[in-house]
Parts: sequence; structure tokens; C-alpha cells
Amino acid sequence: MDRDYVGWAKHCTLAQAPPYYLIDFRISVRFEPGEPRMVYPIVGGDQSPPEFEGDGVSELLDSFPTDVYYLGNFIREEFMEGPVGVRRALSLDMGREGFDFMRPLVDDMTQADPKTRPTMDEVVLRFASKTS
Repeated sequence: MDRDYVGWAKHCTLAQAPPYYLIDFRISVRFEPGEPRMVYPIVGGDQSPPEFEGDGVSELLDSFPTDVYYLGNFIREEFMEGPVGVRRALSLDMGREGFDFMRPLVDDMTQADPKTRPTMDEVVLRFASKTS
């Protein structure tokens, strides 16, 4: 639906319009250049980052590795496997064909230790090398 919920939303192909970015403005934080990126985690819709388990939510964390996790988990759930809860409840493999080339990158993006995840710049370079 469109923004007013009175008609269908307009759509086009990627060739007709540039891609959009995935941003959750409700939980976004702006950092000035050179400013430390340490924040108390803001839990959004995806509550699965390992750093949110236990007491991790009560300590300051670098939010960028969590953003990398969110994107990797989004790709895994929406394109590769399906949502964890649905997969478990229905005992289904909900993956879509053609995304196997993403598995090593997505696995790195969703590592349990935030310090071992690639930076977003590294993610972009690795993805570009696989798709060019």
C-alpha cells in the first residue's frame, strides 16, 4: 500500500531507480567524525545479536559491529534460510536458490564475537568481488 494506505505503492525495477538503504531511524544514533562510537545497545526488531545476551545490554558497545550483524542476519533470514522461529516451528528449509555464494560472508557477518566481524567496508568489498 502507499503511505496513506489508500492505494497501491508505486514500484519499479532496479534499472529504473537506485537501490534503497536499510535503516531503522527509530534506533539510529549519529556520531560526529572522530567521536567514539560507543553506545548502550538499543534493541530493535531483531533481538538475536549475541552481544545482547546476558548482561551485554548494560554495557557500552561499539554499535557498528552490531549493524553488520543485523544486515548479515537480514540477508540470512530473508534470502537464504527464512526466519529462525518459522523454520523451527514448521521444520522447513525456506532458503531461496542462488544465494549459496553469500554463505561465507553472512557467516562472518553474524559471528558471535562482534570484534571478529568484518567492517561494513570489508563487507562491501567482499560482496562486490563475488558479484562482479
